[in-house]
Amino acid sequence: MNNIAPGRHVLITIQWLVLAAALCNASCGSNEVKATSDVPAPSTGHFDSLERVREARRKKSDSLQLAWLDEAYANQKSKDSYGIFQFLHDTLPAKLFELHQLRHLSINQTYIRELPPAICNLKELVTLDIASNKISDFSHVTCLRNLVELKVWRNKITALPPNLDKLSQLNTFDLSMNDFSKGLSNKLPPSVVELYLRECDLKELPMEVLALENLRMLDISRNHGIVINDNIQKLKNLQRLRITQTELSYSRIVQLKQLLPDCYIEHD
Repeated sequence: MNNIAPGRHVLITIQWLVLAAALCNASCGSNEVKATSDVPAPSTGHFDSLERVREARRKKSDSLQLAWLDEAYANQKSKDSYGIFQFLHDTLPAKLFELHQLRHLSINQTYIRELPPAICNLKELVTLDIASNKISDFSHVTCLRNLVELKVWRNKITALPPNLDKLSQLNTFDLSMNDFSKGLSNKLPPSVVELYLRECDLKELPMEVLALENLRMLDISRNHGIVINDNIQKLKNLQRLRITQTELSYSRIVQLKQLLPDCYIEHD
């Protein structure tokens, strides 16, 4: 396998398995991708055979991504490495957290239930995507002070962790599809410019959101029955407000446009 040159972006996805397999075979002296003859072919009505095919693909995917980790580590963890991992299990490999110069990391849809403390080893991270997992506590991200973009949508989060406001560089924050029916509970980073709270079962606009003086984009769509009080006018820099599927009346939308004359309001 070729070495990873500094400045080169490395991208591994499940959809690119064929390409990754070709590279893997090339490192073993083969120039062609060989079919896995030990994988049983699925047949209609035989779900056990189909499941064996899926399991073989899972193992193949994990082994290829582990090989990428070995290669990245051997090449001193290129500063611009971009890893997209979709390990189809509920744990993450320890070697992932040895890539100390990693700047962009996506580990969405990995079925993990917690973000381990070892994430703090990746202090150079600029973007982190841990969406679509089963995480309820993501408090360890507060040590990642260089984060500019954080995606935690569709997890099991019911409250923000303490000290999240210490992420002074955070620009884009996606908290969508978590249950905040009891509120956010803790402060948001004041640097946030784009905030996504789609489908969070919000009853009203949280006061933590109203404190964001730099906020320009706010998405609170799909929060059915949400109440938006006049204090939304505190968001003086807001340029775009998305309130689709919130069941707000037309008259209330007209009032919001008057309260936020410089803001484009996207509604039903």
